[in-house]
Amino acid sequence: MIVRTGSTASTVSTLRSAQQGTSAPLSAQQGSDAHPAPISALRLASCLNGPSEQAVRFEEKVYRPALVRKLDKLEPFGIDEGDRYTDTLKLTDTFVEPDLLLTVWEDVTEETRRPPSEDQHRKPSRKQEQRLPVFRALSGVQRLMVVGGAGSGKSTFLQWLAVCAAQQSFPDALSRWNRLVPFFIRLRDYQGQGFPTPEAFAEKIIPMGAGEMPNGWVRGVLLRGDGLVLVDGVDEMRREDREGMLESLQELTELYPLSRFIITSRPPVVDELTWPAWHVWLEQAGFAESRLADLLWPQTEAFVDRWHDALHKVTADRDEKHKVDQNRAGAVKLLQRETALRKLAATPLLCAMICALYQRQGDHIAPERLELYKSCVEMLLWERDRKHQRRKVPALADYPQFSKTELLKLLSYVAYWMMDEGESAVSRERVVAQFSGYLPNLRHDPAQSAQAFEYFNERASMWEQPAAGLVEFRHRTFQEYLAAGWAMQQDKVGALAAHATNTQWRETIRVGGRQRRSSPLLALMQEILRRAYAAQSEPDSWRYLLLLALDCLETCSELQPSQWQEVVAQARPVFPPYNREEAKIVANGGIHAIELLGYDPDYPEKVAAACIHALATIGGDKAMRTITAYVGDKRWQVQQALDDAWTQFEPQRYADQVLAGRARLTLSTAPIEVDRLRLLPSLTQLDLSGPAISDLSALAGLDLTHAA
Repeated sequence: MIVRTGSTASTVSTLRSAQQGTSAPLSAQQGSDAHPAPISALRLASCLNGPSEQAVRFEEKVYRPALVRKLDKLEPFGIDEGDRYTDTLKLTDTFVEPDLLLTVWEDVTEETRRPPSEDQHRKPSRKQEQRLPVFRALSGVQRLMVVGGAGSGKSTFLQWLAVCAAQQSFPDALSRWNRLVPFFIRLRDYQGQGFPTPEAFAEKIIPMGAGEMPNGWVRGVLLRGDGLVLVDGVDEMRREDREGMLESLQELTELYPLSRFIITSRPPVVDELTWPAWHVWLEQAGFAESRLADLLWPQTEAFVDRWHDALHKVTADRDEKHKVDQNRAGAVKLLQRETALRKLAATPLLCAMICALYQRQGDHIAPERLELYKSCVEMLLWERDRKHQRRKVPALADYPQFSKTELLKLLSYVAYWMMDEGESAVSRERVVAQFSGYLPNLRHDPAQSAQAFEYFNERASMWEQPAAGLVEFRHRTFQEYLAAGWAMQQDKVGALAAHATNTQWRETIRVGGRQRRSSPLLALMQEILRRAYAAQSEPDSWRYLLLLALDCLETCSELQPSQWQEVVAQARPVFPPYNREEAKIVANGGIHAIELLGYDPDYPEKVAAACIHALATIGGDKAMRTITAYVGDKRWQVQQALDDAWTQFEPQRYADQVLAGRARLTLSTAPIEVDRLRLLPSLTQLDLSGPAISDLSALAGLDLTHAA
């Protein structure tokens, strides 16, 4: 057997930039017309002059240390941030390096082509998603777009990159990046203000030391190609501000073509159908595209270990330290034992939630996303106050005496109000005004609104202060969860549905669709479907809304089978899914979606592969029988999807019914147990283009030859 790995002789081509020893943008290597704008001779000469002594001194003595102090901090979810020891926790000590699912271009080999008559219009290369360790992925790109869902760690990822650059601690594979000066731009800080100017990049990091910054320093760094511009949260910009932001980014990348840019967003906002102009710009500006990959089990285990290291560090009592060590082992065993929880722990935020809850509840953790949110919100609301009481810190006399239910209602009301206003951070005065208006509903004196604000600010752990006089939710996920709960409890189904085409509300609507009350839940989906069919003249909006209705089906066990089937039937026009993201959504239709995912030889290659991914997500015998119809399609992405789906079914039956007689197997993103390979006696080639099997020594017993 020949084993081909992504690092040696992978049949899936690696980044051409890495092969050529260049960091040119991927689009320029893909045969497109996209190239960074040329630099004028005058500007090039200024680059060659290098920075002044004053600029070097400012960078080394002021800016880099200030950025590290500001950003090299762990946001210790579930660890009492009121404890004085948490100031010593460093992000770089606890961060688990992620993998990126990088869209690369690979050659179409003769063995995977259609006959010439069917293939005459095909390009010699095509897109393929490849899972790569982060440093390897970054080594071949100059500009990168990174998407990831809620809680996937996008902001933390950019924060970590900024600290690595400031500390000049990148490994040898990225040694060139150690000269870079990072600029971390959190777009939610600029809502309603427009995209910041280059000078503001640094002023945000060193507001008190901005006067020491040499004139034109930031622009000089960017012009020389020494800038690492990290733009976080395109999805957090107001919809009316996005076109202006795009124009600013376009101008920035054209003015400073030698610097590096990395941008993050949640997927819906930057979807090709939702915002075509964004994708056109990405291609023209030479951005590679990627997704943050879910954690593999070794990464999850490392995350759990480092989270407990952080908790151990801030725990003073010896007995409590011993308990932390016991819980470390217990949490790992729980995740190993409970498959549903382990799947949830594949995103950093949910993994941290599970670690935090284990300290309180042990093994009694519900393996459902909404239940995790609920438990964590309760913990953040009054666990810290309970710790104050244990430490005999007296409650202030002028705090209003709220019940737990009242606290939750008050906070949920504010969360919904902030969503409705399109605000991520608001002033103290505005929150107090909202409290004043709502407190009478709880039979509390509106004059207590200021004290109510102080209670949340000082005694709960839901808020943080990004700047003096402003507050925001520590995690946007919790703001969305609370806002969704408020909307459904107040029967604001119409109000939620009215925001259905606003991508900033997507997660709130999805969470609202998962509430445990079947009547308003069904009403929400029916209203979204009604709006979808009213928008048939706008194909993109129509498809977006139909997919959103299906997305609300996740974990909706309270719906009757007939109601479930009705939603899937009305959303039928979105079948088949166009890509892997849509495949995850249509899979929410469960068994009712299977018949809509059957094989059609006229499907484009990418669509056929997406259907297989959806069927694998649904799982079960009926889904596997439907997958068998795809076996005869020899196109590369289809065969790749069939290989990756193996992990979702009973190994022996899938090997017999789908992979029988297979001589070649490609594993790109799905981790697999080596013992499964013994079920394929005809296997002669094994292609590992990602970390599906990270340790080849495990293949030693398979009597194979490793071709380097």
